[in-house]
Amino acid sequence: MDKVMKYDIREDPFLRKNGIYLEEDRRDYTRFTAMITEEQANPYGVAHGGFLYMMSDIAAGIAADSDGRSYVTYNASYTFIKGAPIGTRVYAEAWPVSRRHRTCVVKAEIYDDQRELLTEGTYIMYKISDHH
Repeated sequence: MDKVMKYDIREDPFLRKNGIYLEEDRRDYTRFTAMITEEQANPYGVAHGGFLYMMSDIAAGIAADSDGRSYVTYNASYTFIKGAPIGTRVYAEAWPVSRRHRTCVVKAEIYDDQRELLTEGTYIMYKISDHH
């Protein structure tokens, strides 16, 4: 796995297709945002848990990668706290809490415009390359 593709996360077609946008990216911190629409909602009219998890996982990965190395998700513990109805803007923030030789532990939270916590997760990211 010494060949890792370089790309601009702001131009990632998967993120654009899912309405997820990078707001801030710096060493040991990243923040994404999305508006919950019918496409991201479950039949109950709130954000689908899979969408929120995906957004959190992406933020955790980019936060881990902020040290210039490349990581993939190895394990995650994730808790859903509160729903986000259609029309809610959500934010995913992530930051590493521990870095080791092969792993990085990242904390991620999703909250709404009122900073009410919607989900929280802890990710163990596994290093696949010493560079992007």
